[in-house]
Amino acid sequence: MKKMRCCSVTAVALLLFISNVLADGSSESHHVTVRQATGGGRSNRVTDTFSTPSQQELERTGSPRSNANKRVYVENKYRPVFYKCESAALEEGKPPGTVVSEVKAYDNDTDSAGDIFFTILRAGSEKEFEVDPVTGSIRSSKSFDRDEPAREKIAYVTVKATDRGTPPLEAICTFNVTIADINDNAPMFDKSAYDESVPRDLELNKLVMRIAATDVDAGENAHISYGWDVGSGPDADYFDLDKSTGAIHLKKKITQNEGYKFALMAVARDNGTEPMNSRVRVMINVASSKIKPPYFTDIPESVRLPENYTSYKKPIATLAAHSNIAAPDLYFELVKGQTEQTNSDETFRINERGNSVDIHAAKALDYEKVTQYILTVRVKNEAGVAAETVLTVSVEDVNDEIPTFMAVDGGSVLENSVANTFVLKVQATDKDATYPNNWVRYTLRDFTDKFEIDGNTGDIRTKVKLDREERKSYPLTVVAYDGKESALTLDGLPNQSAKRFQIEVADVNDNAPFFPQSEYFAEIAENADIGAKVSELTALDNDTESQLAYDIVSGNAGLVFSIEAQTGLLKVQQPLDYETTKSYDLIVEVDDGKQKATTKVNVKIINVNDNKPQFMNNNPEHKYGIVENTVPIGPIVRVNATDPDYDPLTAEGPMKITYTLSGSHADSFQINQLGELSIVRPLDRDLPAGRQDWSVFVVAQDELDGVRLENTLEVVVFLDDVNDNAPFLDMTRVVWRENQPQGRIVVLNATDYDEAKNGPPFTMRMADTAEDVVKTSFRVDGSPTSSWSLMATKTFDREERKEYAVPIIISDSGQPTSLTATSTLTVVIGDENDNPMSDGSSAILVYNYRNSLPDTEIGRVYVQDADDWDLPDKTFGWSSAASPPPYFTVTAFGGFITMRARTPPGNYPLKFHVRDNVRQEEADATVIVTVQEITEEAVRRSGSIRLSGVGQEEFIKDSPSKKDLLRQKVAEYVGAKEENVDIFTVMSSSPSRNHSVDVRYSAHGSPYYDPVKLNGLTATHQDELERLLDAEVLMFGIDECLYEKNTICSEGSCTNRLQITEQPYRVATNTSTFVGVDARIVTECVCLADEYLSSSSCSATSCLNGGTCTGDAAQPCRCIDGFQGPRCEGLDVSFGGTGWAWYDPLPTCASGYLSLTVIAQTGNGLILYAGPTAVPPDTTVSDFLAVELREGSPVLYLDLGSGTKRLELPDRSRNLVDGKAHDLEISWNQRSVQMRLGQCSDGQPYCSASSSLVGSNEYLNVNGPLQVGGITADLQKLRLALNWGSIPTDIGFSGCIQNLTFNGLTYNLYDPGFFKNATPSCAGVVLPVQTGGFGWELIIALLVSLLVLMILILVFVAYRRRSRKDKPKDFHDDIRENIINYSDEGGGEGDMTGYDLSVLRMTPDGKPLIGRSDDYGKLLKDEDLRPKRAAPGQVPDISQFLDDNKGRVDRDPDGLAYDDLRHYAYEGDGNSMGSLSSLASGTDDGDLDFECLSDFGPRFKKLADMYGDHSSESEDGEDGQQGGQSGSESWC
Repeated sequence: MKKMRCCSVTAVALLLFISNVLADGSSESHHVTVRQATGGGRSNRVTDTFSTPSQQELERTGSPRSNANKRVYVENKYRPVFYKCESAALEEGKPPGTVVSEVKAYDNDTDSAGDIFFTILRAGSEKEFEVDPVTGSIRSSKSFDRDEPAREKIAYVTVKATDRGTPPLEAICTFNVTIADINDNAPMFDKSAYDESVPRDLELNKLVMRIAATDVDAGENAHISYGWDVGSGPDADYFDLDKSTGAIHLKKKITQNEGYKFALMAVARDNGTEPMNSRVRVMINVASSKIKPPYFTDIPESVRLPENYTSYKKPIATLAAHSNIAAPDLYFELVKGQTEQTNSDETFRINERGNSVDIHAAKALDYEKVTQYILTVRVKNEAGVAAETVLTVSVEDVNDEIPTFMAVDGGSVLENSVANTFVLKVQATDKDATYPNNWVRYTLRDFTDKFEIDGNTGDIRTKVKLDREERKSYPLTVVAYDGKESALTLDGLPNQSAKRFQIEVADVNDNAPFFPQSEYFAEIAENADIGAKVSELTALDNDTESQLAYDIVSGNAGLVFSIEAQTGLLKVQQPLDYETTKSYDLIVEVDDGKQKATTKVNVKIINVNDNKPQFMNNNPEHKYGIVENTVPIGPIVRVNATDPDYDPLTAEGPMKITYTLSGSHADSFQINQLGELSIVRPLDRDLPAGRQDWSVFVVAQDELDGVRLENTLEVVVFLDDVNDNAPFLDMTRVVWRENQPQGRIVVLNATDYDEAKNGPPFTMRMADTAEDVVKTSFRVDGSPTSSWSLMATKTFDREERKEYAVPIIISDSGQPTSLTATSTLTVVIGDENDNPMSDGSSAILVYNYRNSLPDTEIGRVYVQDADDWDLPDKTFGWSSAASPPPYFTVTAFGGFITMRARTPPGNYPLKFHVRDNVRQEEADATVIVTVQEITEEAVRRSGSIRLSGVGQEEFIKDSPSKKDLLRQKVAEYVGAKEENVDIFTVMSSSPSRNHSVDVRYSAHGSPYYDPVKLNGLTATHQDELERLLDAEVLMFGIDECLYEKNTICSEGSCTNRLQITEQPYRVATNTSTFVGVDARIVTECVCLADEYLSSSSCSATSCLNGGTCTGDAAQPCRCIDGFQGPRCEGLDVSFGGTGWAWYDPLPTCASGYLSLTVIAQTGNGLILYAGPTAVPPDTTVSDFLAVELREGSPVLYLDLGSGTKRLELPDRSRNLVDGKAHDLEISWNQRSVQMRLGQCSDGQPYCSASSSLVGSNEYLNVNGPLQVGGITADLQKLRLALNWGSIPTDIGFSGCIQNLTFNGLTYNLYDPGFFKNATPSCAGVVLPVQTGGFGWELIIALLVSLLVLMILILVFVAYRRRSRKDKPKDFHDDIRENIINYSDEGGGEGDMTGYDLSVLRMTPDGKPLIGRSDDYGKLLKDEDLRPKRAAPGQVPDISQFLDDNKGRVDRDPDGLAYDDLRHYAYEGDGNSMGSLSSLASGTDDGDLDFECLSDFGPRFKKLADMYGDHSSESEDGEDGQQGGQSGSESWC
């Protein structure tokens, strides 16, 4: 047997790989010894014996357990050891990612326990280096800069090697990276330019000046040499520049005159591999020979200072100099260079003392930053000649840095390890630059009995065996100290720092895991999702660091379950099926890597209804032989279905299968629970509504534990035809021109919806019911075997009659009997241009919506002409007798008139000339165009009516037209002037409603009336309108949601939207044309209340009553005081028993929730009513809702259109007339209704009542206004007309209603559409006194209090009357001849001081009016009764202002003739008013505001000047504010 090579060893990672198996498929044992050399010269020998598997064994492993990634535990005996961890160098400026070094480590453990990965430990937040976790390659993470100002000269890297054993062990190595210098900085001169003077007679080789440069680089890169630039020219021949020192000496006698300037360029060049240089300009001025430069007489060679030097007052050196000229004074300067080494940051300063200067240290020194300073001292005499010298200051290192630990926080050691086992290597650095200041050693502060540390290397080792059960970790404190006395503490001790390291005692796996139970039980439904939890198993292990792994080892047939190896979570992995397997017995194993344990898990599958019923029939099931329009006796087919989930062994009772029907034809069939399908209505085979095959779907539904599933079977019934349809003509109109001779008009064709055997051939003849003129003018010719034709028997004249209706009787050939029917064929007599033309006139009315119409065709020119098909023969043009108006154009052919955009409102008489080109005739035409602008508010707040029996052309023609008559009546009904009523939309209602029209109108006084008022008031005059218009009223307030389950919205919720288009809608007759607004109702299947709750967008109407929109859905509006609704609604309204208020109708929603708060004064009264205000045109819609108080208890009436439900509380003693506010909640759906008092706690039966509803209707559809507080309708009349079972009271409500909401929509109770005697507040509601609890003491106290109050009132009144009578009369403001005071004109004139105004508000029956009413809309608070000023910038119409106010009084149903004798005869005393003298009353206008007079135009300018606070020419007052005094009453 030939053996093949089996194993290979990698040289670096020390991993042993099996590279081949034996060729014959057998296994063989191998003994392998691996010897590895470490970096320290010692070798490690690892010996192990293993077997290579055979090929068959490998193939057998292809059937794994449930977990494919089963963990193999390998005990971790050895920690990693670094054998390569060396210092490195990195050039500054290298980009991130540059390879710096490489670390290597080995681990003597086998398999995964010997795998090592590397990580970087960081002391700070900055990421400087990164390590490859596998290869140990170290790369830079940033670019370093060794030079100023960063000075990054050295960096430390700490790498951790961690193995993958259990538990994981680690090793740490730290090495430094020296940042190597590169020549990346050019030399820098200590000055940007030099300028010195030299005497003309200076001796040769004498020092002229000195230049100096420094380089922040290091080494040769910082070594500088000087020289002259080639650009210096011949001037460089006079001076010698020392290459090393920068000293400039004179080398050639100066021959130039005084004032000459030598211009030189010096170069400083470093000694780098690639040298860098810089240049500086040097200017040397030739001075007088008498002028000599100063010179230093005392120059110290150098100075040495320790880096902790702080004697800043003491000079470090003193330099003296001589002026060398007559003037002895000198000026010293310490030159500030461009690097720190040349004093760029002013580390040193000077102190001048005459001809000497002291040099002082000015800042702290740092040897680690700058080791030497080169100071240039300059001295200058009064002649401006200077000299320089250089002083070198060397810095000496002191021990002022404290050792700092590297980024290591702790280590670990296996328990039971022998003494002297390596634990951790700690390392600290000292930033001091010299030895022994930076020599770091270590010592332990605690646990010295268990650990020891090498003082020089920082290696920590154990001194004894450690037991994890005794202690898991040790906080070991290591002290690092340097090698010399501290220059910081000055206590003779070295600098030191301490750090605590956590030493973990790693656990060894020496305990077996175990399950707390030997057997577990679980249940799971068969329809559980993949991944659903079945159970969670938890095993225990006394080894705290053990990592447990779970696996299913048997019983998992089909691998339907899986278990998470780490958590023990048992889950569903494959679909379960109770019908296949009802339970599983699983064996679950737990493995800690070394030892194992097992337990049993019994999983029971729960049967659920997860299979649909199965039909035994064919799908679809066909049934033939059913005769149309018959109802067979008995079932036509039987269906049979079974439930696959039914288990007779566990089920209780027989299989539950129920049958129902679905589909559009289901109401024509029925099925019983035996599956027998029957026809219950005749089925029609023929068109237009019938079909040959009728389908119905049988739904079989099973049930198990409350879960229902269903399946559907289609049954198709094929019908046999019978002759049940008469034939009819397939044409309805035909044209026959006038003046034609007798002949065939048309071939008659007929259609029969029956099959061919019951259809043709047909027999036709003219009906005996035809008019005599039809019989003499037409005849029907033909035969059944050929064809039938309609013949003309005379010549026709269209002007005599335009069309004829010819009735034709048609019979089919059906069996057993034929069918006969009459079809009417309309023969239209076509026009010929055979009549003369004459002058004509017509009118066009245009409503220009928002004045936004573009160029619009509005109608055509009309002339008198009996012919009406001759328009192509005519040409049209403007009359030469008048100039063409600028706003209109006319087409030559057709005579169509176009109105241009932005045409102003007004009347426009248009003159035209018409020519008939066939008859060669001419005529003139006049068209009166009336243009009216209609605003968006008028359209939005419009009423509407739908009429039947009248077309749109018929509605506008004639004078007066039906449109004019309707306008007059609307003005009469709503109390508006006729000119303030606009009918702006007249249009056919829809193609499906033949000969019907929708009309939309608005009316206004000052604002436009609410649609609620318009529709409600016109609805009460239905009979009169139908007589007047000769039409049937179909609807007041067009409501496409009125009919339940209409064709658009079948699920209940429905909302009407008024859709307004920019394009107009035109209706034309010969003499009149109406161009109106295209405004129509479209429906949307949503509940209007839902939009109120969900909308958070801001619009012009989103916040009411002056509120400000916030855009926040939680609080959409910011409201002014007095309005607390979500959108600033007014939330309360009160009534006194004689009033009511109309609001928008309740929205049509699938279900309803109505809530309100009631404060009642009396026990009987109608709280609210939603329903028709009068008997509606269509009495089939009879929905209404009402809530009343009857003997103090609430009663609800609800009718969804199929029967009235009356609901009251079980305990009628619950009286709401108790002076408290009561919340009333009403909710209903398609089947039931509930009424509940909100303050009642749960469980009190008298608090709520509920009941099922009457009939089959499901939704509340009301078109009438929501009437609150009372009702205007005749309920008895409505009851008889609409067949209501019961009705509420018509007594008005006394009290207050608050917080009225429907489905969350809050009603604005301050803004009814129409009202009477309603007040927008509960403040005036007098609450009833509750009896009980009063004693005699309280009654006596009340009587005494009232008596005292009456006495005080009498005394006060007597005092006022006496003071007024005793007051001396004033004459200074009375300029009349003989009137002293108006009150002195007679004994009866006491009325001037004693008017009782309350009498003036009394009705003829002597009852006072309760509240106020106003046709103009909102309920008015007292502060709202003042007249309102016009909006800023709006000029009011004074005529409209006076007419509106007069009209309002004229139309006020409560307005009384207050100037009758009955009122003025009642003139009492006690009124506090003064004299009514016109002069005296006019002396003070301070409380009036006449500023609005200036708004009425130039005619009121003089009045405004006389009565206003300032002239009409001035717009601003003294304070810069417009208008008069704030708070004054406005006259306007």
